Amino acid sequence: MFYGTKFFGQVESVDRHLHIATRFHHFSLIPLVYQGSYIVIDNTHALRIPINFKSIAFAYLRLLIGAVIIVSILSMLIILSGSPIDRDAWWFVAACTGVIALSFTVAYYSFKFGKASAEKKAQMIAFIEKNKVSIVKLGPMRVHAY
Repeated sequence: MFYGTKFFGQVESVDRHLHIATRFHHFSLIPLVYQGSYIVIDNTHALRIPINFKSIAFAYLRLLIGAVIIVSILSMLIILSGSPIDRDAWWFVAACTGVIALSFTVAYYSFKFGKASAEKKAQMIAFIEKNKVSIVKLGPMRVHAY
């Protein structure tokens, strides 16, 4: 178990060097307390921006996808651990497998959908140029284990 601060909800990605993300206090990688939305530059610098609801939504969407995958896998293991395994159990396992495959597909496309358009890229670069003095160097995210 660990807690600290971390960026979640990466959206509007530009060539792996520039993206928007939201910083949260987290507990075991579950985003809890909003700390602000940022344009992250090369994962070393950031510029605070107004709240970005898309980033927050994607953070919780990806959390939900992970939870669905974990619950589906655990459900399959519980059903298959019974003896003897009946015919209805195999239908349940097939359904769980479909849910897992669909969840991975949604997760993959959540990152594809998060790419910045040419217009958004230009807006982000203009915002960075206009607010250069407000760019801060990112230190290590605080993570505490217990």
